[in-house]
Amino acid sequence: LTNEFRKRLGELKRLSHVKGKTVQLHPLAAAGMEEFFSAIPSLQKNAVWNDVKKRIDAARDYKAPAPKGFIGDLRDYQFEGYDWLARTAKWGVGCCLADDMGLGKTIQALALLLLRADQGPSLVVAPTSVCFNWEREAAKFAPTLNIKRIQQISTGSGLSKTERDKLISSVKKRDVLITSYTLLQQEIDLFKTKKYATVILDEAQA
Repeated sequence: LTNEFRKRLGELKRLSHVKGKTVQLHPLAAAGMEEFFSAIPSLQKNAVWNDVKKRIDAARDYKAPAPKGFIGDLRDYQFEGYDWLARTAKWGVGCCLADDMGLGKTIQALALLLLRADQGPSLVVAPTSVCFNWEREAAKFAPTLNIKRIQQISTGSGLSKTERDKLISSVKKRDVLITSYTLLQQEIDLFKTKKYATVILDEAQA
């Protein structure tokens, strides 16, 4: 092995982890791999990598359209945040929207939910005290979304286990499930039965 190749392998090691007989990369590290491949042209790229690269390029050039069905106007910085959320979603990686309190993170996220609504159901997880705010803001800014708030029956207005099972099994495009971290942890196996187009974790640091 040449010194250059050893150096590049060291860089690859820092970006990856070994699982069995394979070396795996987090999607966020994929952007740095193109330089790696360019430096060592003899390396062959498989179909999986080519697909990842195609999504990275598409996301880089993507400009999100105004969200259809959004009531109101996004301020310039809010539209910029929404556009960034849309690009990272198109890439297929997670991201953290860390605007200060009161700058409209919820409505930026609702704009994203509208953009991706026809791709499948979405899941919003938030502290119990914030779940109603999501429902209220969605009714105001994104009324075409079908909001389904899931609570424990012990909250007084919640659903029984049977009702929750039935509701989650029936969700479809344009549906948005809103639930608490507590209930998600308790019934993670139930929530995992569905594939979501978008997952939003609100106040995940709490």
